[in-house]
Amino acid sequence: MPGRHRRFRRGVRGAASVELAIGVFVLIPIAMLAFDLYSLVKADAASERLAVVMANYASFETAPDGDELEALGSYLREHDLGIPAALVYVISIVHQPPGDDPSVVLWDDDSIRLGDDEVTESLAQECRRRAGDAWRDRLVGDGPQRFALSAGEVIWVVEVCARLLRQGMFTSRFVAGDIYH
Repeated sequence: MPGRHRRFRRGVRGAASVELAIGVFVLIPIAMLAFDLYSLVKADAASERLAVVMANYASFETAPDGDELEALGSYLREHDLGIPAALVYVISIVHQPPGDDPSVVLWDDDSIRLGDDEVTESLAQECRRRAGDAWRDRLVGDGPQRFALSAGEVIWVVEVCARLLRQGMFTSRFVAGDIYH
């Protein structure tokens, strides 16, 4: 009887080891995926804040300086975004002249690019494409969904496009994609 008892205990230990090994191989990828999803959600919320902060700063300045805007954008990327990313800020100013004239884009600048040149170039093009689909058609277009501005009204639009870099992700770019706000 004692021999059977020992063999039974050994079998349980072996089974527990197998269960632990299988559990570890299942839990580690799930934990990595969960971390990447958390990072993506955090970066998405942070990029929205980046756009709002940049728009507030630029709209309160009487003559915003490009170097100051770039320094602010770089600071926000490092301290608020908190994850390695290539970033492009596109700042536009739309003005509604008096009368029945259509709205006019007074200023459109995407020179604040932080990161690799090739990556930021493709991000800037993506921002332009999305802007055509979003606010630009509504503010400057002639369609039925056109947003009516008051005469003399000026609107600042700041777009942020971000591409999370592989250095900040466990699962490479499996979870991540471009972020646009």
